[in-house]
Amino acid sequence: EPSRSHFQHYIMFEVLEETWNTFQAALGEASDLDSVIEAHEHYLGSLIEKSLLGARSQSLTRQLSLLLDMVLQFCALAERLHEGVQEVASLERRLRLERDVSTKRGGWGKTGGSAGAASDDKRVEDLARSHGRRFGEDLRKLGGNWLAGLDTFMALLPTQGHVDLRPLVFRLDTFRQHNNARAGGSSASE
Repeated sequence: EPSRSHFQHYIMFEVLEETWNTFQAALGEASDLDSVIEAHEHYLGSLIEKSLLGARSQSLTRQLSLLLDMVLQFCALAERLHEGVQEVASLERRLRLERDVSTKRGGWGKTGGSAGAASDDKRVEDLARSHGRRFGEDLRKLGGNWLAGLDTFMALLPTQGHVDLRPLVFRLDTFRQHNNARAGGSSASE
């Protein structure tokens, strides 16, 4: 998910690297243990605030948590799709094996009471359509929730005046505008 990678980029380069460099500079200027402790406390506080984990970022943290929960829901949905595909493939293999056994016994490829290969193919097709329909419905619902959640997250970013989130906002806006242009839509931020 590109939004996640943009957030990871922000954390790695705008938070961790920048805060580490500031901490190292403060350590270089430290003249005693109290200065080192003060620099370390500032470093930790800065990490927490810039990572949006501080008390002033709780609404944003809650929204980010909802987005991450949706990522887990998507993973579960993908797993369910995989299981559905496996079930369809298993049914198809079982029916083919039954037809092969029936043919060898002179039954002309019929399976236990079915009308033959055409009926078996319909059973497989019906099962595949059922799984596909449910997956499609769930994916559309999750996708809608994701977009709404991302819009809410984006709307909350400018409210975080205690930390400079312009690099993150820029990356996420650019990503959304690029995707909307590719899809032929318009960006919510336009």
